[in-house]
Amino acid sequence: MDKFLIKRPRFPSATNTHVLNLNSAADSNAFIPDTNTPTQKRANIEFNPDSIISDPGARIPIDEYDVNIRDQVRRAYIAKGPFRPVDYTFPKNGDSRTFQANWFGEFDWLEYSIHKDAAFCMWCYLFNPKRADNSGKNAFTTTGFKKWKKALNKFRSHIGLVGSSHNEATRRYQAFKNQKQSISHVFSAQGHEIEVDYRRRLTAVLTVIQLLLRQGFGFRGHDESSDSLNKGNFLEILEWHCENNVGVGTVRTM
Repeated sequence: MDKFLIKRPRFPSATNTHVLNLNSAADSNAFIPDTNTPTQKRANIEFNPDSIISDPGARIPIDEYDVNIRDQVRRAYIAKGPFRPVDYTFPKNGDSRTFQANWFGEFDWLEYSIHKDAAFCMWCYLFNPKRADNSGKNAFTTTGFKKWKKALNKFRSHIGLVGSSHNEATRRYQAFKNQKQSISHVFSAQGHEIEVDYRRRLTAVLTVIQLLLRQGFGFRGHDESSDSLNKGNFLEILEWHCENNVGVGTVRTM
């Protein structure tokens, strides 16, 4: 946990204590810094995505992360994907059986721990729901599963029916993964619409300006208020242009 969260020391170190004692002897009013500053409190929940532990048998349980950075941890793990060692010789167990790399192709949630020589479920690690029917599921989130003779049956049993805890974790994973993509798509679409609308307004204004300059007409009127009957050449022609051209009618609100 110390790799991810910068903790605030409860007590000064021996060296710091010695320095403070010397200062106190010299000046009884010596300033002792407050360790409860907002900056240090924020440091307690900083997260470095490059420091996450890939091996599922050695990583920190998701619930042990501060709630304020838990989604950042999830995003970091999703970006890396399930831990699947390449060109690794899986060791034999007591039955002379080994983990089979081809299982990865059948189960997208499956990952393997070199540390524990065991199989884990990434989706359940990240989004394991707290439910009564979740008892006994720790084999794929905490302890790991390593009875390779029964592996395929156990993997399918872990998936379970539609309402199983694994399938609920999978739905949460998909929703979380697609959330950022959906938001990015919305902002991208809105950004394009804003750009098109801006170009339309700018074109309308420039068209009127070019007309007035070409004809040598003045721009301003004596009364340009909204209830004026004659706002001047620029505003009057711009208003007429907007009313008679589909798509630029909103330019008057700029």
